[in-house]
Amino acid sequence: MTKAPQSTLPPPQLIADHPGLEILNSCGAPYGTHMDWLETGEELLCWMRAAGFLTEEQTAQLSGLPAVDLKIAAALARTIRETYRSKGVGDDLVLLLNQNIAAGELRCRLEMEEGVPVLKEDLRTETAEDLLAILSYHMARLISEADADRLKTCDGPGCDFRFLDTSRNNRRRWCSMAICGNRAKAAAHRARQKDGSDDPAP
Repeated sequence: MTKAPQSTLPPPQLIADHPGLEILNSCGAPYGTHMDWLETGEELLCWMRAAGFLTEEQTAQLSGLPAVDLKIAAALARTIRETYRSKGVGDDLVLLLNQNIAAGELRCRLEMEEGVPVLKEDLRTETAEDLLAILSYHMARLISEADADRLKTCDGPGCDFRFLDTSRNNRRRWCSMAICGNRAKAAAHRARQKDGSDDPAP
């Protein structure tokens, strides 16, 4: 059996609290240097596995597709991402998502989880087109279901990661307290030290 490819990049920061937003965060500089986890076909597969869109077995199977098909899929995945990031939700994005969704196959089934019925989507994972259908489906769910007031961009300087604010008071500012939140705290601490506000009272 073909082994799943291994990414050459650090693990992606999956902090958005919605799979559709994770697609928008598939490029950025959480480690200080700009990276694109959709740059190549292999990286696309690795990122989709890390983000939970594919299993290890599915990733290995899809890695056997022609390299040119995966390369095209990665380029189109970046087009989906950048269309949303640059133009927002509009006719261009809707048309693009619908075209990709139509190229895939969606099956649904109900499963009982701890006595509660849960609707599970079963997206086909056999072709490069299926990869785009999966990404487009989750982005379509994002823009049709998520509360726009809770879709936010990180306040961290130089960070444009998006996230779904699930806090009770809807006041979350950072993509991650472990990343931009701590950086902001450190910057504020340095600023206080510089102006002497942290000096002990005489």
